[in-house]
Amino acid sequence: MRFSPHDDDRDSVVGRGLLILEVFGRSQGRELRLSAIASAAGLSKATTYRLTQILVARKFLERTGPYYRLGVRLFELGSLAVPRRGLSEYAMPFMTDLFEATHETVHLAVRDRFELIYLVKLRGHRIGTIPTAAGSRMPLYSTALGKILLAGEPDTVVDATIARGLKPLTPNTITGGELLRRTIAAARAEGVAFDREESVPELSCVSAPILDSNAHVVAALSVSASVRRTPRIESLMPIVVSAARGISEQLGAPHRAA
Repeated sequence: MRFSPHDDDRDSVVGRGLLILEVFGRSQGRELRLSAIASAAGLSKATTYRLTQILVARKFLERTGPYYRLGVRLFELGSLAVPRRGLSEYAMPFMTDLFEATHETVHLAVRDRFELIYLVKLRGHRIGTIPTAAGSRMPLYSTALGKILLAGEPDTVVDATIARGLKPLTPNTITGGELLRRTIAAARAEGVAFDREESVPELSCVSAPILDSNAHVVAALSVSASVRRTPRIESLMPIVVSAARGISEQLGAPHRAA
């Protein structure tokens, strides 16, 4: 929804402030100039300047010279998101064990409509740059994490994902609806999903689901590795599945036989 620059009721002011904050979400938290913020938010520079000054004063944004970035107040509020904070706290010991066992990058993510949100990232010692960070997003269909999250949803969610379009991120990205359906079916049957250079070139991932007390998939855990160093990502599957089951049991999921 776009807000008219002449509409100064309370909802419009709040909405415009949220549009500005959402710009930083889409840019994965990078520092931005005022002109870039205004353009991305679809607001005038005058309106953007006025609202950014309020957000800076309230510590939702910080300013250094001509650049703005997200402020500490957002971090404070985000840390109070109880369900996800609790999930991260339960997951961290298992993620640390997984990291120590592999020395590879470990991710924890949840689904938000047609994207995944990374909650936690433990960066591996031996891997190049992976364009992920806590709070950043990726399409579900192109990642191991996203596929296992889709596997926990009904077919209607998979169909809606396909209907939105499967844009290629690399030459290996799944762009066909029927192939994605078969991939999700395999993930449901096997309890694991893979990313074979589908989101980042020369990077493969394996992911397993995290279940709650109702046996519903609430999150996903993954390990990412260079295809040169780990040509068979399947070799990491057992320890990823074991760690995900450990987190699930902490959340009260029914015990499942190995």
